[in-house]
Amino acid sequence: MVQAVLALATTLLAIASQHKHKRSSFYDRNLNTVQAIYDLTVFPKEEQRRSKEANDKRKDNIPIRTNGSSAVPAGLFAATASGRVTPLGNFSGFEDSIEYFFALAPVPLPPLYGVFKGAPVVEFTSGCPEVAASVVYLEQYVLNDTLATNGQYINSLKQIAFWRFDDMGAVIAYDAWIRNLNLWTALTFGYSEDLFSYPQVQAAGIAGLCGAVQERCVGANQQYPKSVPIPLSEEHFGVSTCIETLSAKSYGSYDETWGDNVVCRAVHAQLTPLRPEVHCPHVGPTGGAKCAAESYDDAYFASDQRLFGAPQGQTFACPCEEDEDEYEYEDEDEGECEDED
Repeated sequence: MVQAVLALATTLLAIASQHKHKRSSFYDRNLNTVQAIYDLTVFPKEEQRRSKEANDKRKDNIPIRTNGSSAVPAGLFAATASGRVTPLGNFSGFEDSIEYFFALAPVPLPPLYGVFKGAPVVEFTSGCPEVAASVVYLEQYVLNDTLATNGQYINSLKQIAFWRFDDMGAVIAYDAWIRNLNLWTALTFGYSEDLFSYPQVQAAGIAGLCGAVQERCVGANQQYPKSVPIPLSEEHFGVSTCIETLSAKSYGSYDETWGDNVVCRAVHAQLTPLRPEVHCPHVGPTGGAKCAAESYDDAYFASDQRLFGAPQGQTFACPCEEDEDEYEYEDEDEGECEDED
């Protein structure tokens, strides 16, 4: 009898062990999609940038920076993908989503010339085909062949995210959070976190931002026209108008870029080369409804159902068996699972 009980226990433990370590096909599919998204934030090595073969098969963010959405591999984001990345903002639709994920990744610029060299997904779970959660470390290294520090590690940026996938495995919704972005940004410039509190740093940041805005936002997209009728360059007086306008606004923080502040405009200025007709208003005097005043509740809570198209608590929850194919709900009660007796 004892031997029979021991044999049964051994068998049950073996079955439990196999079940515990077995991964579903949807788990691997979702993990591969999330990892592929983050891989496209990586800046290529010098030899990869020079190699024609690498250019034909490259998996980095240079083609997307150059060609926009047409360079994004199929199957990563659905056409209707929308989401939030705190503290940067809400992004509605495919274009907004891919620009945030790929076009805001760092490129090698002074003083440290930092880029993302790796983006490993270090934590991941997916309990059903529709939903997953992840943690990624975006690892920043120096990339400049002329520097003695070339190849040295700088720091890492941590992003925690929830994901919702469609039937084909493409992302249709996401809610992500970047920790300590203000500190990370300051360290990327080689300084401490209070860097952006110094008036001279803020003045230099505004001047640099206004120069970039005036260069990229031209013609119908111009935001700061010249303010005085003196026969000098229109660009010069446009910059002056921009500096005067932005100097009167709050500088802001990279830990809270939403709002009518300079930091928000600095983020969106990076996107102006891709779609100037969309992003130039965001860096203008009014903020174009992106860099504009918004209440805390509206920004982080009230906009959830409008952004995700589902009642609160349903977007990133595995569906009930009876409605596992549903995602769009018509009222707040639909989609909720009933407690079992």
